[in-house]
Amino acid sequence: MAGAGLSRQTKGVPDGEQLDPKTQFRQLYDQEFNSVFRSIRAVVLESAAAEDLTQETFVRAYRARQRYTPTAPPGAWLRRIGINLAISYLRRQ
Repeated sequence: MAGAGLSRQTKGVPDGEQLDPKTQFRQLYDQEFNSVFRSIRAVVLESAAAEDLTQETFVRAYRARQRYTPTAPPGAWLRRIGINLAISYLRRQ
């Protein structure tokens, strides 16, 4: 996800071809939604809150996509954002 490009390798796209950033992010969303949701759900223990926080995770990641540096897989970055949001959510409760 270096800059606007959100994945190291886009599945199903031949080498050398680039997808637009929104399409890349949509693919990332589709690939990582369940993993992010499960991570958040393990912290907050409420499905409805976990769904809301998962959506917020992807909104924040999209807004911060220019700051992502690919030192770790994008899924790990997303889960970290989600866990941080879950912890903040619990503190507010």
